[in-house]
Amino acid sequence: MILTDLDHTLLRSDGTISEHTLDVLGECRQNGAKLAIATARYWIGAERYIDLLKPDYEITTDGTVVHADDDCIYSCAFTVEETNQVVKDIFAEFHDAEITV
Repeated sequence: MILTDLDHTLLRSDGTISEHTLDVLGECRQNGAKLAIATARYWIGAERYIDLLKPDYEITTDGTVVHADDDCIYSCAFTVEETNQVVKDIFAEFHDAEITV
């Protein structure tokens, strides 16, 4: 299995993937290697690379969501109640905090 991050790893500074890299990944996959990407990005922010690479696994949102073959096979999310409690705790500690969701 080849597991790679996107930003500052697979992607060049202009946000593209070199033809050489695409060729090497393609050759590895032809020889049986699985491809997975892992990124802090949300799925929507990685979508164009997912469409280009067609990885076997996509690990997104800092590892909180994993897709395989277009199926979500793992997700770790806060409930509404947990989220509300976190926000309350932050405001209790930091009265002038600003939170964007």
